[in-house]
Amino acid sequence: MKLTIGYLYPDLFDLYGDRGNVRCLYKRLQWRGIGAEVVPFLSGSKIDFSAVDILCWGGGSDRSQELAAGYLREIRRDFREYVEADGVVLAVCAAFQLLGEYYKTESGMVEGLGILDIRTRWEPGRLVGNVVLESPLFRAPVVGFENHAGRTCIGNHTPLGKVLFGHGNTGQDGCEGVVYRNVIGTYLHGPLLPKNPEVCDFLLERALKRKYGGNIALEELGDLWENRAKSRILERYGGRPEFGPGEKRKVPEFGPGEKRKVQEFVSGEKHEAQEFVSGEKHGAQGFVSGEKHGTQGFRLGKKRGMREPGPGKKRKNKPGKRNEGRGTEERMKKGLEKRGLNGNNMERR
Repeated sequence: MKLTIGYLYPDLFDLYGDRGNVRCLYKRLQWRGIGAEVVPFLSGSKIDFSAVDILCWGGGSDRSQELAAGYLREIRRDFREYVEADGVVLAVCAAFQLLGEYYKTESGMVEGLGILDIRTRWEPGRLVGNVVLESPLFRAPVVGFENHAGRTCIGNHTPLGKVLFGHGNTGQDGCEGVVYRNVIGTYLHGPLLPKNPEVCDFLLERALKRKYGGNIALEELGDLWENRAKSRILERYGGRPEFGPGEKRKVPEFGPGEKRKVQEFVSGEKHEAQEFVSGEKHGAQGFVSGEKHGTQGFRLGKKRGMREPGPGKKRKNKPGKRNEGRGTEERMKKGLEKRGLNGNNMERR
């Protein structure tokens, strides 16, 4: 088996790291031993939609949307046929907007593909922040990060989910994204798929079933660290209601009366402060390579000056270049006398 992942207009829609969604799809196929190919379609290039199994389209600026409008008119008919034939699409932010009829910007109007009956208008005040939503398509909540000035009305279409925390499509209706056939449109960056492996696998399964038929069930992957990272987001934001317009949202670091240990993860396991995801331990300035360094160590692993003291121990400063000018004259004299030196001539008594 093999899937071809099309990456639409990466030269125009390249904001917010949404290319990570393409990478995630590719790697999760590769880890399962399924063939994968990524084909970028630059603006103006011809697209054979019949050769595409999944189409990824990312976020971009208003200017990028204006530039893309002409190219979209050329592919509108083929794009619509692909969607109606259950082609799999992930459209994020600007791409989500352009699936609809139009995007009314601050200075003009950008024509969309008109595939979905949705409309977007610009409003002052960007909707920015973390988002948690509940979707009937997935067992776990979906998380991401939004940053948009457009307010998208999806009409009678089905939303991707109900907003538990954040703003969503309009900041008012409590909905986020849209789902139509095998299309997911959303404002969620992050990138979305690495943060939500279940969403990634949903798209892959839909594409495999469309291409090969039958009941295809993907092999389970560990997703240990993905789920731990997601749990931290849910621990902080999950389930807290959005405040009304004009009200300030307070996002406490911890719950009422709750104290969290710095080195404790959601799973309850304790780690040293310098332990990375790989499980390697490092000094205070240690890097993923596993080399140990002093507190002021360089990236190349060279040691400089004093090491960081152990837990509960105080650092004892010793005279030298690192402490020049740091103490009072009296303290310096006492230090010299303690070592049998005369503060006037710096000679041994």
